[in-house]
Amino acid sequence: MDKRIIAVLTLSTALVGGVVSTSSHPAAASSKWHTGMPKALRGYWHTKSNTLSISSKHVYVLPRHSGASASKVKKVQYKYLGKHTYTYKQYWKSGGSYSNKITLSKSGHSLKFGGIKTSFTRGR
Repeated sequence: MDKRIIAVLTLSTALVGGVVSTSSHPAAASSKWHTGMPKALRGYWHTKSNTLSISSKHVYVLPRHSGASASKVKKVQYKYLGKHTYTYKQYWKSGGSYSNKITLSKSGHSLKFGGIKTSFTRGR
């Protein structure tokens, strides 16, 4: 009889622990790599000296007042990290890749691009 009670208590503890542990984790879909770039980030973003161009097919940082050229991109992927933060990977047609983080402000009017101290504001 004691063995039966111990078995029931052990089983119920394991079930409750399993329910608690699985319900506290976020959905796995947020860690998936997606093709392209999210619509919230697409467009032109500016600082005094740089223009950040984001489309579904590329991410370019160009000096604002020069005719600098950019490498041709083969593929772009992004992953949402939470709290308005994304990481992306960009693959060039000539070979090689690059990755960085982008954090969008809560209002959606400015963003921080990894490696550049000033915030970019939306505009053309």
